[in-house]
Amino acid sequence: MKPNTFSLMVLCCCLVLVSCSIENTSSTLPTEIDLYNSQWVFRAFEVIGDTVELLPPNHQYFLTFGEGLHGETDSLCINSYGSEYAIRPPTSISIGDIFSTRAYCRESYWRYLVELKQSASYEIRGTTLYLWSQDRSKRLVFERVQQ
Repeated sequence: MKPNTFSLMVLCCCLVLVSCSIENTSSTLPTEIDLYNSQWVFRAFEVIGDTVELLPPNHQYFLTFGEGLHGETDSLCINSYGSEYAIRPPTSISIGDIFSTRAYCRESYWRYLVELKQSASYEIRGTTLYLWSQDRSKRLVFERVQQ
């Protein structure tokens, strides 16, 4: 065997061994499938490093991702809302102008809609969805609704 052939074979074997030892992490990255046809209930406004403002249990704002973004509120507020949205892998999201019925509602509902529109990225950890602001200083916290 020539020295160059032997070196080439050793190099190929090393590459095969290295490629086998690299862990496949692509399955842990969130994808559009994680959001599509999923329903969530809003739980909290969070300012990173500062405050977490939990929504009282009787205040419920639901969010569903499908062909568009759709939502509704609890029986105390009785509003519906919706928008278009787009996902850009791996975790970017953009939410279009949000339309809403105009029934009387709490101030937290209107704040929720404003911050929802400002969402720029998302993260799913278990049954929790985080929608992050552009500068990642704030996030909305949701819990997956069991279907």
